[in-house]
Amino acid sequence: MTTLELSKKYGVVHRDIIRSVKKLIKNGVSNSEFIPDTFVNKMNRIYPMYHLTAKSISLIEGKFEFRKTFSLPSIYIIECNGKHKIGFSTNVNSRITAIQTANPEFVEIVLIINNVNKELETELHQKYANYHYSGEWYSLNSEIINEISNIYSADVHLTLNDLIFDLWHESPDKTPELTISDFTLSRNFEVLKKLKQAIEFGMKEKLHYKQIYQIAKDEVNNLADSLNFNRKSLKHKNQ
Repeated sequence: MTTLELSKKYGVVHRDIIRSVKKLIKNGVSNSEFIPDTFVNKMNRIYPMYHLTAKSISLIEGKFEFRKTFSLPSIYIIECNGKHKIGFSTNVNSRITAIQTANPEFVEIVLIINNVNKELETELHQKYANYHYSGEWYSLNSEIINEISNIYSADVHLTLNDLIFDLWHESPDKTPELTISDFTLSRNFEVLKKLKQAIEFGMKEKLHYKQIYQIAKDEVNNLADSLNFNRKSLKHKNQ
């Protein structure tokens, strides 16, 4: 397989694959894993490409597999402040970023149904019309999320509340159930995103639950303090 074929497989521009190759070589991967060559594009211009070994393909695919998941025509369900949006996009990652930019509350992916037609979005809107809240937003519960996931073989994503519950569930003592407020009082989406990342990292590294709790709490509250300080500084400067 060549870098050109790999770029088409993952729907990314070829130069991004080339950058990955150069970075891998710079980080010590043997040049023998990448056999240089060239190709001629539609404008009759010559560009570099590489023939890849099984090992180099695996190294590059590790980076772009996630991006592929979010570049398919997909139905997504996101959660924001207890409400769920059922939508359709050919690039879920970009769509979620746009929604988050326009929303002061933390937006999370709940599930994704990959490689489907937009008609399924209308079908789901009609099927769960009794749970409609406003626009494309619905008041769904865990039973409905599980139902959709099972019927359409969706990729399920843990929300922040799911992660906190799992972390609390690992506790051997009978402490009160953890909530977001046990980590931070801030509802800023940057802070909550940081909290989710910290817990995900700690659980992936199999740290002790008390260590994860303390690391996550310290990180998000430091960020919250920093954001608050920056806002105060900006307000003072504008005055």
